[in-house]
Amino acid sequence: MFRLATFGGLSLIDDRTPDIAIPRRRLAVLALLAQAGDRGLTRDKLVAYLWPDSSADAARHSLEQLLYSVRRQCGAFVFAGTDPLRLNSAVIASDIAEFESALARGADAEAVALYSGPFLDGFYLKNADEFGRWVEEERSRLGKACAGALERLAERAARCGDWPGAVSSWRALVALDRLSARNASGLIRALAAAGDRPEALRTASAYESLVRQELDIPLEPSLAALVQSLRSDRSNSADRRAAERGPIEDLLQSATPSPQVTTGASFANGDVAHMAPLARANRNTRWRTKQQLLGVMLVLVVWLALSLRTQVYPPTINLTNPDPACDLDYIPNTAREARVRHVLSNSFGFGGQNITLIVSKFGD
Repeated sequence: MFRLATFGGLSLIDDRTPDIAIPRRRLAVLALLAQAGDRGLTRDKLVAYLWPDSSADAARHSLEQLLYSVRRQCGAFVFAGTDPLRLNSAVIASDIAEFESALARGADAEAVALYSGPFLDGFYLKNADEFGRWVEEERSRLGKACAGALERLAERAARCGDWPGAVSSWRALVALDRLSARNASGLIRALAAAGDRPEALRTASAYESLVRQELDIPLEPSLAALVQSLRSDRSNSADRRAAERGPIEDLLQSATPSPQVTTGASFANGDVAHMAPLARANRNTRWRTKQQLLGVMLVLVVWLALSLRTQVYPPTINLTNPDPACDLDYIPNTAREARVRHVLSNSFGFGGQNITLIVSKFGD
């Protein structure tokens, strides 16, 4: 069975060949009939689309030759009816027919998944202006249909409190029309509702720059008011947090640097080093770093105890290009059997939160 792909380009595929070599006018007639669906198209209409400048007799002769060639390539039963002509869906399926069917059934998610790009994107036919106009009209209609499905999905997700789903749908809408104030506003609102106010403000700033650059106009008043509201809320939140801090917290906050937490493990008989960044905590979440530090230490204790038990050096993974200046044995990528008697675990955080633990094999 063949399949005609019309979104994001125009191609004919089957189970064996991902892209069948077929002349452009044959593809064009298949696209016309796929869009027409069960209605089909009359031969006169096909002639008008594909050979507008030819005489009636010459155009009909060209059409007969083209249909004959398609039958030879795709099978004798590729067409249904004689006038109007229709595609035989048992021989050739198409994404546009499935898209229209999904919309008719209210299956918006299915329709959106089928829309992989603008209709017949990049496809052009010489000496067929009427066909070109038809492509532009259908491209606009189908794009609006996909946008409508995405907006319904976004609204449905918002009603259910599925803000990540709403954000995803609005992002897809912005990709369809990045200059649309409605799409930008929907995405900004969804991001804010999802709790990602910084990303909402970044999106607003990017959209504002875009419309100024492309259209030389300011933000629409409603969108400008939304952005101002988000900025005011962020400023008020910062003021509230500052008011809740006492003088001691302010002093500590100004004096404490942002920490970088790392852990290290050394094996006595192999000088194995393993360094991995674990977490970066900001100044007002130092207590979380303490919890992470203790948790990582416990994981390392189990890891190193297993090394003592199994007498195996665990590998340093993803070490493919070591620095020549580092002359230690890092046990790259593959574990190694060895006699292990002592292990050392270092967990380093901000000042005063450093933990070193030495474990030795019992009896040594």
